[in-house]
Amino acid sequence: MRRGGLLTLGSLLALLLAAPGAGAQGLPGYKVEYFPGDLPLPSPSISLPQEDWPEDTLPDGHVARGEKGIARAWLVDPTTRYQHGALGDRIEAGGLEIETGEGERLRFELPNDSVFEDTMPRLADLDGDGLDEVLVMRSYRNLGAALSVIANRQGVLGPIAETPAMGAANRWANPVGEGTGDFDGDGLPEVALIETPHIGGTLYIFRLVQGRFQEVAGLRGLSNHRFGSRWQKLSLIYDLDGDGDDDILAPNQERDTLVWLSLEDDKLVVKGSLPLPAKIETDIEVGRGPAFRFLLSDGSLAEITPSW
Repeated sequence: MRRGGLLTLGSLLALLLAAPGAGAQGLPGYKVEYFPGDLPLPSPSISLPQEDWPEDTLPDGHVARGEKGIARAWLVDPTTRYQHGALGDRIEAGGLEIETGEGERLRFELPNDSVFEDTMPRLADLDGDGLDEVLVMRSYRNLGAALSVIANRQGVLGPIAETPAMGAANRWANPVGEGTGDFDGDGLPEVALIETPHIGGTLYIFRLVQGRFQEVAGLRGLSNHRFGSRWQKLSLIYDLDGDGDDDILAPNQERDTLVWLSLEDDKLVVKGSLPLPAKIETDIEVGRGPAFRFLLSDGSLAEITPSW
């Protein structure tokens, strides 16, 4: 689905640098160090199969774990009916299975017009009822990707909301980090994703209102995935400045600059940008401090930590 009137990242960066008192590029309050070699990092967001998983679990799938009504969620029913391959092969999931807190297993199977083009279900309580829903990317044969919200309603697992599909086959979107954050401080999460991260990516933030997604803000010129890669978390959601509202850290379209974005009055604002010596290749992992670590295409490890 095409949307008009979007700002571009380039224009916002120009405004940032032209602002009175603007200094050198960087992430305010943070420093970056680079270390040689492929230092150990957690493997891509893929879990080893569990002993009690069904036989038809997605081979490269990932299990989500929670405590709000859903204990586990994972993708099932591998299929080749959608020939895209954004995540490294052309095997996608035809269904989703969950295990409730009481140990009951429920399954939702997609019709033949779509697949879950994803490796990782994400759990979040979007409607504030105290129970988690599952967020997963659904790709339609003729309409491309949409973020689908799957919920357990009285023992039946099925979709309850979905972002607008992109309008064309083989057009994919990738959630930012775990997919949700409270960007406006109202206590309820919004959804963040980047449409077409490989070709002129656009970051969108959506808010779920009375069971329907409403677009809050959008910004062109970002990415959070390399086509064919298993790494899906090249962006993250985190309260970077400690003001109580979540922020977004995401690469630009070329993946050679990290950009700090905040939501202010339902508009995305650039708080800082960090040029990198090479393209970001792996998930941004969060450690204590906090410390944000990821590998670059030249094999070096980047570590971002507070400078105070």
